[in-house]
Amino acid sequence: MVRENRRSLLAAVALSVLTLATFAASAGRGPESAVKKFHEAIKENDEAAMAVSMAGPVDGVDQRQLIGLVRQLLSIEPHVELGKVQSAGRDAVVDVSYSLRNGRRQVVRFTLLQSQSRWQVDAKKTLDLYRRPFGF
Repeated sequence: MVRENRRSLLAAVALSVLTLATFAASAGRGPESAVKKFHEAIKENDEAAMAVSMAGPVDGVDQRQLIGLVRQLLSIEPHVELGKVQSAGRDAVVDVSYSLRNGRRQVVRFTLLQSQSRWQVDAKKTLDLYRRPFGF
């Protein structure tokens, strides 16, 4: 009986360690992490990091427009808040809230694609959502 309890305890500990290791390995890899890295790259004017954070060429029309929009919003208030994250397979949407001068908030819904093992901002889809009334 004691031996069975010891085995059960060891199995539970091993499973807990494996679960924690899996979470630790995947930390910083989700769509919200990609959005944070994208904003940090823009704040630091790091073209290489922007290129890694975005799907498509960093000098593409949609990419430049999105970078310009985010720069404008960050110039008002550099702090952003991440909101709801919706993920379905290799696609995700992350709501980002920016403070405006009038005390109101502007929410931009960032669309992301997972390519290989990396999440990247899809500038075209993000701008399409931004330009639609009510974001639907």
